[in-house]
Amino acid sequence: MKVNCDAGFLGDGVVGLGVVFRDEVGDVLDAAVKQVALGMGFENLEVESDCLRVIRHLKKHCSFNSSFSLVISDIHEIAFLFSPVVWSHVKRSGNNVAHILAKVQPIE
Repeated sequence: MKVNCDAGFLGDGVVGLGVVFRDEVGDVLDAAVKQVALGMGFENLEVESDCLRVIRHLKKHCSFNSSFSLVISDIHEIAFLFSPVVWSHVKRSGNNVAHILAKVQPIE
């Protein structure tokens, strides 16, 4: 199984999020998209995650030569649109709602 995901600024105050799931031969098994409007007035965000490695790198604002660094850079570019943003690590128990939502299977 291969999962590709990305986020980007679509213009007119909209951020798009996308994910594609592929099998071993590259056939698409599932896909999802979500758009978040910046015009909703979201600002002064505190972003929490239970992934300590990601939060540490987001707080450092440093770059290095790796694919992980490119992901961190993309996150910073999108976060700039919601400026200011505070990055916080939280234990899994404090991130439970997001953790559960990540496992939700939509009704077809």
